[in-house]
Amino acid sequence: MDPLLIDNLTEVTRLDGVYIYELDPDKYVRGVGTGIAGCVGEFEWGPTDEIVPIGSSKKFSDTFGGYGTAPAGEELTWRGFSGYRAINGKRWPFGLRIVRPTATGMAKAAITFKIPSAAGYRTVTLTAKYNGARGNAIAGAFAAAGNTALTDGFKFTATLGVLVESYDNLYAAITVEALGERLQDSKIFTMTIGTEEVGAPDSIPASVAFAAGSDGTAALPAKWTAGIDMLAANREINVIFCAEPDGTYVTNAALNAHMKSTIAPATGATPFVIGVLAGDSAQSAAAAAADAADYRSDRLIYTWPYRYQSFSDAASIHPDGELLVPSNDAVACALVNTDPLFDPASARASKYLNACTVGLEYDDLTRDDYVTCNAAGVMGIEFDPDLGYKVINGVTTSLVPGKETVHRRRLADYFNKSLARALKFYQNEPITQEWKDDVRGAVQDFIEREKEAKPLQRILAAEVDTESVNDDTTEAQGIYNILMKIRHPASARAIVLLSQIGTSVEVRDGNDFEALA
Repeated sequence: MDPLLIDNLTEVTRLDGVYIYELDPDKYVRGVGTGIAGCVGEFEWGPTDEIVPIGSSKKFSDTFGGYGTAPAGEELTWRGFSGYRAINGKRWPFGLRIVRPTATGMAKAAITFKIPSAAGYRTVTLTAKYNGARGNAIAGAFAAAGNTALTDGFKFTATLGVLVESYDNLYAAITVEALGERLQDSKIFTMTIGTEEVGAPDSIPASVAFAAGSDGTAALPAKWTAGIDMLAANREINVIFCAEPDGTYVTNAALNAHMKSTIAPATGATPFVIGVLAGDSAQSAAAAAADAADYRSDRLIYTWPYRYQSFSDAASIHPDGELLVPSNDAVACALVNTDPLFDPASARASKYLNACTVGLEYDDLTRDDYVTCNAAGVMGIEFDPDLGYKVINGVTTSLVPGKETVHRRRLADYFNKSLARALKFYQNEPITQEWKDDVRGAVQDFIEREKEAKPLQRILAAEVDTESVNDDTTEAQGIYNILMKIRHPASARAIVLLSQIGTSVEVRDGNDFEALA
């Protein structure tokens, strides 16, 4: 008898043979990733007002375009689209999540003409896939269909930069469904063919040019802040930053304030996110220190200063390809490249920061500038002749004792998120002794694996307490608590976590829990 796949072990007793029975995977705690960043910024191409996952440099350039073209007369001051400047030239090994906000007056390039049909003509409308002046660069070419027997057949080829798409054997009477299926993967344009009408068709030119695409005239603050909200609610994302806004319609001050109101409370849908902030380009160290006073939270990192970065592919829009970039994008890049075990101010983290910021130019700032920033909790970037670029300090602006460093915050988030995702598999189950043993075993297994994870040993020692934080009352309410005290290699301080399993799972951290304190 052939092997038999079964879903009930009683089948084994009915007849001798070979049986395959799939077991559910163990509900052990897996360490979560900490390397995905989210960015809100201006781009010349791409979807608007939605999160777009990016996993490669090719997808990034295909989806969001490039620096753009300098407006006439602004060649010496044009800095390109801020989102492209922020992302390009850096290493994002675990991917990005990008939001391109809509601007007032944004429009898609398009062209309309009449093609021959049986009774006269049908109107064809070709529309750029996305809003923006870049759509005006789309070139279209018509040719005879490969299938010569096809009535009113044609071939259409669209070109945008290095993207080239060809669609053969299209025809006037094609159904909406069939046309949509043929063009669903296009990265350049959409096409609609109208109903048949009586009249003379246009002479179909060999080539056509799209027109009337626009980047818009004014950025919309509400779209930028909505982008922040979307990224903060996405549980894949660990670090959020905004590319440089226009400064007139959307300001750094407004974006920073929204980051504070959305991320700093660390409640609701945004429990494990860090926001990386920046001020304006002309900001002094003293101004950065003063501004940072409004953003005192262990979930907000205020960065300074702006630097020039040399982009090899930007020479066409600015002399020598040098563009001014804020420091928050470099710090965000360094954070997602650095395991939470390591302090961003360490020499190891400097290696990642330099890999993220190829072409960043050295600017000789004074020691007093950095002292000012350090005292105010501003994360400054300095140039060290031995290490290259490095974070001058690892502090955030929190005033809560024990929660000052971004290093501690990231480690706590790693433990919080890992436990929260794993323990949800135990919710809404009867609190039996076997269930308690399973929960405690999953947590202990996670601790042991983290202690043995060389060279990324994130735990030196840990204690788990389920006795002092549970009683008959909590269990009668369907709630079970797990208290952990974790000592990590980076310092003598400990991270204390309280996990609660009930109808949902809550994990919170602090240094003020009575047990294990």
